[in-house]
Amino acid sequence: GLHDPRLLPDAAVLVERIGRARSAGETVLVFGDFDADGLTGLATIVLALRHLGIPAIPYVPSRLEEGHGLSLPAVDAAATAGATVIITVDTGSTSVAEVAAANARGIDVLITDHHRVPDVVPAALALVNPHRPDSAYPEQRLAGSGVAFTVARLLLGELMADEGAALALADLATIGSVSDVVPILGENRAIVRLGLEIIRTAPRP
Repeated sequence: GLHDPRLLPDAAVLVERIGRARSAGETVLVFGDFDADGLTGLATIVLALRHLGIPAIPYVPSRLEEGHGLSLPAVDAAATAGATVIITVDTGSTSVAEVAAANARGIDVLITDHHRVPDVVPAALALVNPHRPDSAYPEQRLAGSGVAFTVARLLLGELMADEGAALALADLATIGSVSDVVPILGENRAIVRLGLEIIRTAPRP
């Protein structure tokens, strides 16, 4: 029930940039939205990057002070930490000014999101969103954590030939998907079926 993650829009760009970061020992800041699918998606991407040996810094914005979308304080934090790549989870499709600020500081932004894509999109290096008009990905109903799970499958499958390591993160994607109230149909149902079994047999702390 899981689709080919290489069908995600900008999949090849994402793999190439993360592969380059891995080879060069670059640091990646992962910016997750502060809701359930954002946080579980953030954890998914951080764990996948660390499995690849990439230093990954998780960043959770303040709802009150930073609001929705990639924030300028996060861009500052990335620059201060020496991160050369920012990956957003469950957000970023509307963050035009913030992506421009990151670009101006030499930081590449890779957006992973599941919200509707506006007419004017950020100048990110990659916009991985199944709602893009040109997307060939068969499932548009993924939560932000579902997109992150698919990105983890993509990265570990392409860069390590170890997609199984990503499947072990299905519990996180399940929590995010159920909490975000996406329809448990199609690929979401496949994710939840995998995740519930992991939660039942090997729950995380």
